[in-house]
Amino acid sequence: MAAPTALRRVEVYWFDDTGRGECRLPASWLLLYREEGSWREVPAPSAYPVGVDRYDAVDFGPVTTTGLRLEVVLQEGWAAGIHEWRVE
Repeated sequence: MAAPTALRRVEVYWFDDTGRGECRLPASWLLLYREEGSWREVPAPSAYPVGVDRYDAVDFGPVTTTGLRLEVVLQEGWAAGIHEWRVE
């Protein structure tokens, strides 16, 4: 994001190729936003769900930022991937 943008929801569609490859759903994840040069967790996040074959959404108190970051904890011994990341 080049200009500050107001946001309040993110959806992530995780890649999982169980039975065919080396990617699994993550163990957990967080959403961080940039504020005054520091990364902070979004305020008042709903749960951070992790599910297969769907978008996992987190709603949060509105923020205005120029950057977002996913902090992902992998399942031990596996990689993780993202099909799509939508920001609203």
